[in-house]
Amino acid sequence: MKKSILAISLALMGTLVTTSGVVNASEKTYTFEAAKTIFVKSTSDKNDVYEMKNGKIVKTNSKVDVYDDKGTPKYWKVNKVNVNGKNWYQIAENKYFSTKGADVLDVSKETESNPDEIKYANYTPDLPTYNGNEIVYIAADAKSDSMSIDLYKNVNGKLVDTGRSVNSAKGFSTQYWKADKVNIGGQDCWQVGDNLYFNSPRVEVLNTKLNDAASVTNYGNYPDSSSNSTSDSVSNEIFLINAKGDYVPVMALQNDGSFTKISNRALMSNTNWKIDKIRNHNGKIYARVATNEWINVTDYAVQNQRNYIN
Repeated sequence: MKKSILAISLALMGTLVTTSGVVNASEKTYTFEAAKTIFVKSTSDKNDVYEMKNGKIVKTNSKVDVYDDKGTPKYWKVNKVNVNGKNWYQIAENKYFSTKGADVLDVSKETESNPDEIKYANYTPDLPTYNGNEIVYIAADAKSDSMSIDLYKNVNGKLVDTGRSVNSAKGFSTQYWKADKVNIGGQDCWQVGDNLYFNSPRVEVLNTKLNDAASVTNYGNYPDSSSNSTSDSVSNEIFLINAKGDYVPVMALQNDGSFTKISNRALMSNTNWKIDKIRNHNGKIYARVATNEWINVTDYAVQNQRNYIN
């Protein structure tokens, strides 16, 4: 059972595939797990978006709304990175904000004063509780490194893109959803909440004959006392595994948010390590095991498992 879930955990990458007849939202958001939460204070209702090209951050023609319909600043999950001596806030894969005019939010104080979940412009927290009959997850697609699929709603018998998305991983492990297969407008899809649906061929059903459903954790729409934290600070343990060798490479975090391999450092496969932080880079999730020593947990680890191979 654990080996089957392991295989799923190592297959987190995939692509978004849309279906004909589906009404798409005019604006897309992206699920991006990151360390900090910010909001932008601006006299303008738009904020410039930057990209990295040839090692430099350049302004694009894209702009995003910084306030919602009520005039309240939107919250963004970000990683702070340094490129060529200047700090930037990364809001998605190769998407950046200038740090000018952006304030970091103290999430702990915000959640104390507001019992409702924080609404992010680029991150979808857990969905409301839904007790479906099946357990599903988002499978991989070798043609893309996207980790998310879009979330839909039923409007007059048609699936309409909500402009929100969900991640195939939460924290650094595969995310699961309770779901029911339904048909809307002649299209099969998966209901994962009250008028919330997945409409992607990447959605797969967990084989509960091979995997004990009671042992499945890390749900995105169902209570789970052992759910992983999606913040940058975590207290957890990973189990390392390299199917192609005896050791797992160790990476160093660079100022620009990228990772490089440490040539004289590796960890033995089939061992457990405590981790305290996670980061997302280029569709991979990394966990810190020591001072500036990180493991690509998307490819080389599972969570809270003990040595079951030997």
